[in-house]
Amino acid sequence: MMQDLPPAIWYACIILAILLLALGTVGNILFLFTIFYKSQLKSRAGSVKSTRMPYASLTLWPKRKASLPTGYHPQVTEGLWSYKGFQGRQNPLSCLLVATSDRLLSLMTFTDCLAQWTTLPRYLLLILTEVDLRTLHPCICWMHTFVVMTTTNLSVAYLCIFSVHRAIRLRWPLWSRRKLTQARLQFAIVLATGLCIAKHLPVFFLFRVVPNNRINSSSPSSPCPTCSSSSSSVAAALFRAAINATSLPVKESFACDLYCTNSTSVCLGWFYYGLEFFTHGLLAYFCILPATCLLCQALRHSASRAPKRAGTLCLLPTHLPQSTDSRSMSIYQPSGSLLNREVRHHVSMSSLQELQSPSVDGIRFHCSAPNWASGRAVPFQPQPRQPISAYVISALGIYHMLSSLPFLVLIEARFQFKLKILPEASHALVYFPLVLLLYSNNAINYYAMLLIGPRFRRQTCEALQHLLPFCLTDRQSNVNAKWKASPDPANYSGNNRRSDVFAASRQGANKLDCFGLCQRSHSRAHIKLGKPASSSVMCGSLASDVDFIASQDQKYAQQEVNQAANLPENLKERTLSHSLSTVNLSSTCY
Repeated sequence: MMQDLPPAIWYACIILAILLLALGTVGNILFLFTIFYKSQLKSRAGSVKSTRMPYASLTLWPKRKASLPTGYHPQVTEGLWSYKGFQGRQNPLSCLLVATSDRLLSLMTFTDCLAQWTTLPRYLLLILTEVDLRTLHPCICWMHTFVVMTTTNLSVAYLCIFSVHRAIRLRWPLWSRRKLTQARLQFAIVLATGLCIAKHLPVFFLFRVVPNNRINSSSPSSPCPTCSSSSSSVAAALFRAAINATSLPVKESFACDLYCTNSTSVCLGWFYYGLEFFTHGLLAYFCILPATCLLCQALRHSASRAPKRAGTLCLLPTHLPQSTDSRSMSIYQPSGSLLNREVRHHVSMSSLQELQSPSVDGIRFHCSAPNWASGRAVPFQPQPRQPISAYVISALGIYHMLSSLPFLVLIEARFQFKLKILPEASHALVYFPLVLLLYSNNAINYYAMLLIGPRFRRQTCEALQHLLPFCLTDRQSNVNAKWKASPDPANYSGNNRRSDVFAASRQGANKLDCFGLCQRSHSRAHIKLGKPASSSVMCGSLASDVDFIASQDQKYAQQEVNQAANLPENLKERTLSHSLSTVNLSSTCY
C-alpha cells in the first residue's frame, strides 16, 4: 500500500479506476456501434429508395438556381410523398458516416477510448503495486509517453474543433455553409492531428529512465544543468517545476522523464513542457469556454423559436384541377437561420419551363405527410427538431472544464508558477483522485448522449436488438417456414404491378396508395429527373390510365382477400387493409 494514501482513499481510487475502465470501454464501444448502425441504416434507406422505385418519380427540379429565393431546391419524388433523406453516395467513406456530427463524435469516442486504455491501467498498476510501467524498459518509456501524450491531446483537440464547429453552425448558419465547408473541416482535423503528433516527437530524444532522486535534486550533480541565457534562473526554476510536476508522488528509484546532458537539452525540455502546458491547458480553455457559452446562448435562443421549425419535408400534390388558372407552387423549406422559421415560398411555374405541360400546369403542391392507416394525405405538422449534437457537445465542454480545472490549478499551475496552495505531504492524497476525475471525461460521452437524446436512445435499442441474435432468430425462422409453405402471391396476380405490391409488403414496406399504383404501372418508362418529355409522358399516361387501374383494382381486390388467409400473421392485416383501401381510393384519387 502507498504510504501517503489513507486506506479509504486507496480503495476508493482502485474502485474508481476499475469503474472508469469498465464503464468507459462499454460506453465507447456501444457509442461507436450505435453511430455506425445509424449511418448504415440511413445509407441503406437511401440505396433502397433509389434502386427499388427509380420509376416512381414525379420531380419538379428547376435548373435555373437563380429563380429560387434560397439555396434549397424543392423536389417531389416517389408519387404522393417525399422526404429530404440520404441519397446513395458514391464515396464509400461517406456511406459509413453520413453526418458531420457522426464523424466528429466517432473521432472523439475513438480517441477517448485510446486515452483511457493507455493511461488508466498505468495508474491502476501504480496504485496497486507501486511500480511504474514506464520504468520497465526505455522503449516502454518512449512509446507509452508518446502515445499517452498524443491521445490525450487529440481528445482535447477534437473536443475543441467540435465545440467551435457546432457553435458556428448554430449561430451563423448561412455564413458557415459558405465558409465552413467539409473540406476545410477535414483539413482542420488533419492539421490538428499532425500538430499533436509532431509536438510530442521530442519525447524520443529527451526522455530516459533516470534515477528519481536525481530529478528532484538541485545539486550540481543533477543531470539537468541550468540554461545558459540571460534569464537562466527563471528558466531553471520553471524547468525544475515542470520536472516535479510530471514526477509521480511515489517512492520509486527510477522514473521516465527528461534527461538533460547539456544546456541545450535544458532549454528544449523547458520549451517542451511550456508548449505542452500552453496548448493542452490554456489554449483548450480559451477554445472550449467561448464556444460553450456561444452554444448555450444559441440553444437558448433556438429553443424559444423551436415550434416553428420545419423538419423533414414532404411535398404532396393534393389534386389535379381541371382548370389551369393556378400556376403557383407552395414550397415549405427550412430557412437555415438561427430562428428556425418555417418559410413558405411561392415559385412561379414559369421558372419550370422544362416541365410545362397541360397535366402539370394546374398541380398545386403543399407540405403534407401520408397517413397510411386511412389512405389519405393529412397536413404535415412540423415538429421541433432539437440539435441533439449541440446539446451533447455543450454538456461535454462544461463537464470537461469543471473536471479538469482542479487538476490544472492544484497540480499543473502549482509547479509551473510555484504556487503554495497545498502542502507537500498532501501531494499524493490530491494527485490520484484528481487524475481519475480528469480521465472521467473520456468515459461519459455515451451516457451523456443517452441522457440528452431521446432519438439516440431509440437507435441504441434498435442497435442492441440487432446485436443480440436471440431476438430475431426464432421469429425469422418461423416466418421463412410460413413463406415456404404458403403459395407465392405473384402466381395469383397475373400482373407485374401487383407482384411489386406483394414484394413491397413482403419486405415490410409501407402501403402504396392509388397515385403510387398509377406510377407503378409505368415502371418500364424509367422516368428520369429534369427531362420535359418524360414528365409530360408520365402525367399524360397517368391521367389516361386511371380508369384501367381502378378496374384492375376492383378485379383483383376480392382475389387478394381470398389469398390473404394463407399469408403470415404479420402481413394479413396489412394486405387486407391495402386491398380495401385500394378500391375506395381508386375512385377518389383524381
